[in-house]
This record gives sequence, structure tokens and C-alpha cells, in this order.
Amino acid sequence: MSDSTQYTETNNDGSLIVPVSFPSEQRNKLIIYIGILMLVNIVLATSIRPEPAQHLDGSMATEQEYRSAALMTLTLTSVLLGCLIGLLVALVPFRGLRYGQKYLRAALLSILGIEAIWLAATLIGLAIR
Repeated sequence: MSDSTQYTETNNDGSLIVPVSFPSEQRNKLIIYIGILMLVNIVLATSIRPEPAQHLDGSMATEQEYRSAALMTLTLTSVLLGCLIGLLVALVPFRGLRYGQKYLRAALLSILGIEAIWLAATLIGLAIR
């Protein structure tokens, strides 16, 4: 079965439900948008001079520690969180699709949303400074 296969279902009365698909072109666009947002977020996070921050033990965090934490959050944590949210979102019934057919779309849209929220929060933070 290819990525652009359309899935169809019928209602109880025999009428055809509109085909649902997740073609590879749409998937690739989402991945490109995620990459662009992630790159912009990383550039902003590494170019902004961080405010002084403290560790839980009271010691001051260095700029290098701040940058490495920001990079870890933007690359690994946001993707893992998006995948976990995608797991939950894919549980919602949608036009009779199986769980596996819904998961990739849900995960990619969740990651895109997280990256967009992070960018908006960064831009708001820059405007407030």
C-alpha cells in the first residue's frame, strides 16, 4: 500500500464516506514546516543573550548550560512531546481510519503546533524585553 492510497468507508445506509488520505506530499510539507520552525527557534535561542538563571541548588547557570538546555528542548523534547500528544490524539475516532493511519498525521501536527507555540512565545518574550 503506498502513502497516497485513499481509504474509503461506507455509512450504515450504504452511502460512501468522502475518501481520506495522507499523501506523501502533504507529509513532506509538514516535515519541511517543522524543520523550518525548528531551525528558526534554534537560531533565536542561540542568538539571544539569556537572563541569569539558577539551578535548583542555588548555583548560577552558565550561558553554555542555557544554550545546551534550549537545544535539547527544541530538538528532542518537543519531538517526544509531539509524539506523545499524537498517541492521544490518534485515539479519537476519525472517519473509520485505523489507529496507525491516524498516528503519523497527529504526531506531525502536534510537533508543528509545539514548535509554533515555542516561536510565538519567543517572539512575545523579545517584544516584552
